Amino acid sequence: MLSCRFFPLFLLLAFIVITTGISPSSYLSGEDKARLKKVFDHAWAQKDLSNVHYSLAGYNLLGITDVPDAPNTCKFLQSNLEAVTEVEAIFHAFSAAAGLKSCPLKLSANQKQLLSNTLQSEETSVHNIFQAFEASKLSGTPVDEAKLIKSLTSALKKDDNLLNLGLSFHVAAKLESDPKQFFERIEDAIVQADEVDGKFLQFEGGLSITGMIISGAYNLAAKMKTPPAITPDQAVKFANYFLSRKSVQTAKGAFYLLDAMKVLTVNNFHVPVSVTLASSLSIRDDTPWLRIRVTNLLGEALGPMKVVAESTKRLQDNAVVMSQTPFATVQGDQTLYELNMMKTSMTRGFYQLSVKVDPEKDGEKFVGNSGAIITVKVMSEMTLDPLELWVTDADGSVASNVLKATYPNKVGSVLEADDHQKVMAKFVVKDKRGGAPLVAHQAFVRLNRVGTSEEVIFVAEPDSSSKSYKFDLDVGAKEKTFGRQSGLYTMHLIIGDATISNPIEWELGNVNLEFRSGSGDQVKKSKFDEYKSKPEIKHMFREPEKRPSDVVANAFSLLVLVPLVLLLALWMKLGVNLSNFPLSLGAVGFHIGLGCIFGLYYVFWVQLDMFTTIKYLFGLAIVTFLCGNSVLAKVADERKKAGAAVDPVASKPGKVGH
Repeated sequence: MLSCRFFPLFLLLAFIVITTGISPSSYLSGEDKARLKKVFDHAWAQKDLSNVHYSLAGYNLLGITDVPDAPNTCKFLQSNLEAVTEVEAIFHAFSAAAGLKSCPLKLSANQKQLLSNTLQSEETSVHNIFQAFEASKLSGTPVDEAKLIKSLTSALKKDDNLLNLGLSFHVAAKLESDPKQFFERIEDAIVQADEVDGKFLQFEGGLSITGMIISGAYNLAAKMKTPPAITPDQAVKFANYFLSRKSVQTAKGAFYLLDAMKVLTVNNFHVPVSVTLASSLSIRDDTPWLRIRVTNLLGEALGPMKVVAESTKRLQDNAVVMSQTPFATVQGDQTLYELNMMKTSMTRGFYQLSVKVDPEKDGEKFVGNSGAIITVKVMSEMTLDPLELWVTDADGSVASNVLKATYPNKVGSVLEADDHQKVMAKFVVKDKRGGAPLVAHQAFVRLNRVGTSEEVIFVAEPDSSSKSYKFDLDVGAKEKTFGRQSGLYTMHLIIGDATISNPIEWELGNVNLEFRSGSGDQVKKSKFDEYKSKPEIKHMFREPEKRPSDVVANAFSLLVLVPLVLLLALWMKLGVNLSNFPLSLGAVGFHIGLGCIFGLYYVFWVQLDMFTTIKYLFGLAIVTFLCGNSVLAKVADERKKAGAAVDPVASKPGKVGH
């Protein structure tokens, strides 16, 4: 049968590109940008101030200048601004209008006063200060920066969480005054980033907060003309996080994603370099060129680059087969570079390239440009020597004539074999390029019973001594595998490998197998019907035990009633005093409840099950308990009153005579 030990090897077929370093391994492609545009389109249709704001800002970041239905959108913003009395709504309205070519908005006197009060009050939150500041800047309203800085500083002292720090960076980046005190807080924010798998950095709160902090930090650094407190490796890890969130589905998240990625492509301190595979994973003799794409995070060219494969390692034995191999620039595309992988006649297998990218100018700002890992596979064609096929006795003493076949032809005649014989085959797989024998990951023989869909598969094992494959089918030993179904079977040889470019399925011919008769139908049912639906399993509770006879049951019932009869007889002989029985609702209810409980026990004995009995007993017990408690309380109260009504006899001490 087909061995399971070969299955993991086929997983290599799904192994396309591996990056073991932290260098970005993707970028925002055209398909990604088109999908983000659909996110903005969907939010745009909702006609909500915040969604219109983020959609318009996202369109601008995507380079879309023709905004759909711009005149009506402007009217929508103007009509909503007139009745606005909240800072947040004013902020969204003016931010959205900034994304239109021509959409003038005017603030009322009350709205101007609202913005001014918000910026100058020391009780205002950082969030409101940011929105009021942005709205003032966009509307052309003057801002008292001294009071603004005082308010912002006071708000940060009260709450300097990550969101507030990010917002303060954006405000400080647009101040005319010295924002040094806010610039120094960048380090306080960065140290709070969470690292994931050694490749990603993000802040608690997700994409929006992470994008806001990173874009604000680099914008503030640009104003200060000083690198932010972010290391090159951290910049790359933040870039990897943004690339992993390309599938964001909200307009706000998409805006902050594009804003952060835009900042990471235009700043003067850290620009992550993305090295991705641009050609097929498979390298063949007819397609020997490996192409890679070198871009920024937005898929844009970075200018002239010197691209070198520092090392090319064969994964099979970790041998370095090439080192310091330069890539050539592809004419007509500044982002593509190519390398002829077959220049050194590489053998088939998987190879790992460590790529380094050196810009010709402004190289200091590029990060993640060294140690980018690209994995490819070199494939080759295989050839088969003429296959030999024969039948021999189980002990190998007598063999039939050897039949030979050359791929893709069949053998000349039908083989005959019974359960005392073996079907044998031998073949050699060779590499077409060098002619050397090779071992394929998968080599097996399939036998299909003619006229049915039944098939049996056997592994062809390689022989290390002769460098060939052998197939050995002991018909008698495998009769259960075939279900003892005699008849004509078609033989197929199937060979495949992740690094073989021409896998084959070769119909070798027919073989007539004869098995012992008599049990074929039974074995067939157990072998070939194992995947059919099984009979329904019906679960049944244990049947109740047989009740005793009526005589035994009645006699036992009488014995149980004897103590009760004896009790009643003694009461009648001694006399029953009912004078102290309180005629109250509680007393009557208690005794009735007690009697009902005894009656319930009797019904449980003859008819009810335990769960139903417990349900009824729960209700009766509550009533009986309440009534009994009332009776006992009343009896105790009466005894207390009776004791107080009786005068106590005073005992006087006698005098002792002398």
